[in-house]
Amino acid sequence: MKKFVILLLTAALCLTLAGCGGEAERGTVEALPPVTTEAVPATETVPATETAPAETEDSLGMGTLEGGSYVNSYAGYGVDLDDSWVFVGAQELQDLPDTVWEAMDGSELAEQMEGVEQFTDFQAESAEKMASLNLVYSKQDLSARLAFQILSDEEVVDATLGQKDLMVEAYGKAGIEVTAMEKTAVTFLGRETWALKTTAKVQGMDYYVLQFFNYRAGAYGLTLTCASFVDDRTEELAGMFYEVN
Repeated sequence: MKKFVILLLTAALCLTLAGCGGEAERGTVEALPPVTTEAVPATETVPATETAPAETEDSLGMGTLEGGSYVNSYAGYGVDLDDSWVFVGAQELQDLPDTVWEAMDGSELAEQMEGVEQFTDFQAESAEKMASLNLVYSKQDLSARLAFQILSDEEVVDATLGQKDLMVEAYGKAGIEVTAMEKTAVTFLGRETWALKTTAKVQGMDYYVLQFFNYRAGAYGLTLTCASFVDDRTEELAGMFYEVN
């Protein structure tokens, strides 16, 4: 399962970076406070983060965990998970950027996005359901923020698909063979929106990824990833999320 977790996160970050339209701000990746202090079952109560990164351009909201519930007001949604889910712990979350860059090493996308500031605030895995959920933050410079303000949800996905060749190459470096990548209209938080749907093979196993982009929240854009192996349960996973203020 650990190998699958790495591949899932690599996929999420590849698409998060591409969601910036190739305009990522270059700089030093900060070590930001991760979700938990260790991998814990969803029945325990722990804070998702202890502090927020200092001196952001806008107030940066982080998600919180309470029992099996993850709520993120900055993102505008939350999810309640049963005890088949396990939250990835703090150290693993903090190590993810290095793991991802190593998996993508040598790809053109990795070269273009070297130094991008990003972190994972939330990652949950269910071995029983062969599924994964995560939320990735990606720093935007001012020009990117202004550009995303005038794009519709469909245009954001189209912009991401404009990086398809780079993403497919990066996936391949991580051992993911993409068979299809396209935009799709789905119901999320009770309304129709556009998402990026990727179908792939991982070690001969079918792998499905559904991703939602929100680059209007503030200085950090968000990518929510719902992924599953064997059977396509991505829309079912997306339907578990509810809107919060």
